[in-house]
Amino acid sequence: MKFLFLLLSFLFVVKVSASEEEFAIWSSAEITTAEISGIGKFRIFAKADGARIASLTILAFGNTHTVAGEDLKKISAFPLSSMRITHEAGYEALGGYTVHLTFRRSYYDSDKKLRDDTAVISVSQKKGLMGVDIQKTK
Repeated sequence: MKFLFLLLSFLFVVKVSASEEEFAIWSSAEITTAEISGIGKFRIFAKADGARIASLTILAFGNTHTVAGEDLKKISAFPLSSMRITHEAGYEALGGYTVHLTFRRSYYDSDKKLRDDTAVISVSQKKGLMGVDIQKTK
């Protein structure tokens, strides 16, 4: 009896197919943060050409900072949709209050190993736009 029940249950199994979810590629982003006590708001304007970042402008501390040249080239391979914005009071000697834009990408290298890279762009109140810092996994 148990065998018959098991056999019948296999006959009535419905084949289930699952679709693969894909990320939407952003073509542009305009972000305004909430008011931050003592320093105001930050605004970010970014555009992408396909999956590559084509332009990035940061309005912070009353100044406009455009990421260009080598710095823009360094971040161009990161997806715009991976952007995360953080801020910190910072140390006076290092420029004081600072906002950080962090981008992240995962990919398989030529050896088929999964890699995870992070790019950080910082703008400080006293020093302005700082270079892009890229951190790669081993």
